Amino acid sequence: MTTAVQLITREPRIPRSLWLSLREHGPDGRDIVSRVLTLNLSRSGMLVEIPPALEVVQGEEIDVTIFAADLTVETRATIMRFESPIEGDPFRQAMGLRLDAPLPDDLVEGTP
Repeated sequence: MTTAVQLITREPRIPRSLWLSLREHGPDGRDIVSRVLTLNLSRSGMLVEIPPALEVVQGEEIDVTIFAADLTVETRATIMRFESPIEGDPFRQAMGLRLDAPLPDDLVEGTP
């Protein structure tokens, strides 16, 4: 018996430092963070290095606003993973987000 294996290819990730606003989803959502963050992004997701000691939960939905040059992007995202510490540094943590809407070409391909 042979088994078929399907390979999943990941979109290329682009390194950026952008101003992000992350909030709990909903009208009374609290701020998670609003500042310039280092991230890797693709059309459908991002890996964001966030300040230590934030309380976020894998599977939680959040509202994301990205401010770049002449472009503002708002979308909802799901926290897919949360890592703390990263690369053995207790003062660094990261979360992976899956975005509900794809990012525009100008943000992914340009250098805002």
